[in-house]
Amino acid sequence: MSVAANVTNSEIAKILDAFTQVIGTTLSKYDFVRIVGFGTFRAVKIQQRTVRNPQNGKAMVLPEHFRPVFRPGKGLKEAANKALKKK
Repeated sequence: MSVAANVTNSEIAKILDAFTQVIGTTLSKYDFVRIVGFGTFRAVKIQQRTVRNPQNGKAMVLPEHFRPVFRPGKGLKEAANKALKKK
């Protein structure tokens, strides 16, 4: 990626760190991040539920929480499908 953007690996690392930090901060405020042509990041509320511990089979309660979700945009879908059609 650094070659395509003509920047150093350390600069790419800083950009990606800032990107993930902005997305995480925005999702923690129950908002969403939309990048046109790429996709949308949002937080989905997961209800409390009872699950089984696979190691011992005991039931346990998984508390209500939010899960980050990514939905690809039209441009990303088209790029992925175009790459698959070439194979």
